[in-house]
Amino acid sequence: MMEDEEYLREILRENAMDSAPEDLIERVLNTIERDSAPLTVREPLISIKGWVGIALGILSLLVLAFLPASFFEQLAQNPVTGMKWQELIHWDSFRFPEFSKTTLIGTMAFAIFGLLHIFWMKQHLSRIYK
Repeated sequence: MMEDEEYLREILRENAMDSAPEDLIERVLNTIERDSAPLTVREPLISIKGWVGIALGILSLLVLAFLPASFFEQLAQNPVTGMKWQELIHWDSFRFPEFSKTTLIGTMAFAIFGLLHIFWMKQHLSRIYK
């Protein structure tokens, strides 16, 4: 086994080139240029209006997560008659729930992560599909 390795080393030493041919770089670059496909410009998968809509939707969810329940109760009251909308429609069981701090923090973290992920994906896809 050692003899085989020694024999291979000897053959490689005898047949090895001391320096590369002068036109090696040119030949390699020509091969790469010939094999590469031309770049094509493509339309973005999601338009600017789509990104704005997604961002506004996530921001509105984030704002709703921070609003207190008393704000929703004020919305439920008719400003003209002073009656609650629930009394006009007779939906006595319809109430906005109180959210725990854990739910609010989780919703906020999810919304922030979602926004960051969307912007990161846009940058990544824009780099790939230039």
